[in-house]
Amino acid sequence: MFIVMYVIGFHRDKLSRALLIYLLLLDCVATVAHISNLTLGTGFLGVFVLLWMLERISKQEQLKRFALVLLPIGLSAAAVLLYNVAIFGSWSLSPAGQSFLMAHMIEYGPARSYLEDACPHEATRYCAHLDQLPRNGR
Repeated sequence: MFIVMYVIGFHRDKLSRALLIYLLLLDCVATVAHISNLTLGTGFLGVFVLLWMLERISKQEQLKRFALVLLPIGLSAAAVLLYNVAIFGSWSLSPAGQSFLMAHMIEYGPARSYLEDACPHEATRYCAHLDQLPRNGR
């Protein structure tokens, strides 16, 4: 993803139209392959903007480059959102993200300590299963 973004952002003028379209589609596939690639691609785009400013190119050329590099990121984000709406009914980039975070916090973080302290005093859904939760992190 990063290499394709670099080629599009800095060497677009040396590419044929067909190759540019192919690279844009390849960048879409690479970006949508993992949810973290959306964030990484956006951060990389920010670095590109700074480099373009140092390159002393016209604002119009900067805008063209920005739009071309942003296009796969935007299309990938739209594809992920539409997929999650169709499958999970949720307008979210990561509808299961909270579940993964909670599982991680129980296994390695403060959630297990909290549950161990709170369960004798409160009746939550987790308390009934506290003894079944994994202890890999400790």
